[in-house]
Amino acid sequence: MTPTLVFASSTDGDKDPVRYIVEIDKVATFDGVDKITVNVNDSGAAEIMLALQTELTEDTTYYWRVRADDGEAKSNFSETAEFVVNATNEVPGAPTPLTPSNDSVQSGPLTLTVQNAADPDGDGLTYEFVLALDSGLTQRVAQIGGVAQGTTTTALSLNQLVLSPDTTYYWAARVTDTHGATSDWSSVFSFSTPLSAADVESGDIDSGELPDVEADTTSTDGTPDDDAGDDIAPTPDTTSNDSVTPQNDTGGPQIDGSATVDASENQNSGGGGSCQTAPLANVDPFALLLLLSAFIAVLARQRPASHRRSALHLR
Repeated sequence: MTPTLVFASSTDGDKDPVRYIVEIDKVATFDGVDKITVNVNDSGAAEIMLALQTELTEDTTYYWRVRADDGEAKSNFSETAEFVVNATNEVPGAPTPLTPSNDSVQSGPLTLTVQNAADPDGDGLTYEFVLALDSGLTQRVAQIGGVAQGTTTTALSLNQLVLSPDTTYYWAARVTDTHGATSDWSSVFSFSTPLSAADVESGDIDSGELPDVEADTTSTDGTPDDDAGDDIAPTPDTTSNDSVTPQNDTGGPQIDGSATVDASENQNSGGGGSCQTAPLANVDPFALLLLLSAFIAVLARQRPASHRRSALHLR
């Protein structure tokens, strides 16, 4: 590109012819290796136009200044001016996502923030943000453009947007310059929202899954029952410590009326039965003696005849 520089002509008090010295450089100190110096003769016009013949570098800022020389003296340099060589508009670079950071959890008001993009032409930029439910950014929840660029970062507040709980969102941004050139989308970042308060309160039990239940093994008297839930029949206390000691005024034998019953034979396999024994209390001792005598008499009648004869012979 070869731009044309325009500056106002100088006035010489002696009416001497004047020429102009124009300096052009990539640095404002005019001491760079690419410095260009051009001499221009005065045309007598109010404005002097200089069409540069040197090809300048695209997308580069140049500084230039000019002063007059009448052959005997030189004026001071003019103020420094600058221009950007931009023969072809170039697409700006993509911004860099900052927050919410990638794979983070977002629990408060949502603000999307990016590091500013760079434009090769130095054009002004506006930003466009998109929020979606997929990494391809096709299921879009929000898309907002025309956001003015900040100093070093640019942010978009989405405080009015209600995010769904327990959901993953994806977001990105891009820029457009003043000539309409649009950058690619930035890297896609994702963030997740936490469970809602209602989900947290009921979240201990997943759908279709029953909770673990611990059986209450406390007996009715308040003591722990290690065998709770087992079908075990109670074991009766079949031993009676009660005894009957008949008082025999005639000095006859005394009978111990205590009795022991083995209850294990009386329990069925179902575990539901029990055996109860009654102590020999309130039994008439004389009736018991009569019963015993009758039992002995029955036994005697059942003895063989030979035994009876032997007994008679002995008497």
